[in-house]
Amino acid sequence: MVGIVGTRKASAYGKSMAHSIARGLAEAGVTVGSGLARGIDGAAHQGALDADGWNAAAIDATLEPLPDALGTNKRKFYGAVRVAECGNQVSPPLGESLELLGRDVTLARLEKALPLAK
Repeated sequence: MVGIVGTRKASAYGKSMAHSIARGLAEAGVTVGSGLARGIDGAAHQGALDADGWNAAAIDATLEPLPDALGTNKRKFYGAVRVAECGNQVSPPLGESLELLGRDVTLARLEKALPLAK
């Protein structure tokens, strides 16, 4: 995992480089993390997403609408996901946990957990 953070008042060149570096790392299979702030962090996050990067912010954003789509409440949904992924309803931040598990393991476990979340 590589973290990319920097100034919020970044130049266009700085943002371009952060985006390019993050995208290249994500395309190479490296998990890229950022602070999600404006500037360098945001450009790095977008670069990883543009490369279909697997990072905590993208995971959290993807999970957010699912409880409503499945017709269940958030507590029940996230409880089932946490148990499936981490073996317990209490875990470190869920997006970060899923990021560390990796895409393949996470998706396999989520596939099993989603019926339990309904």
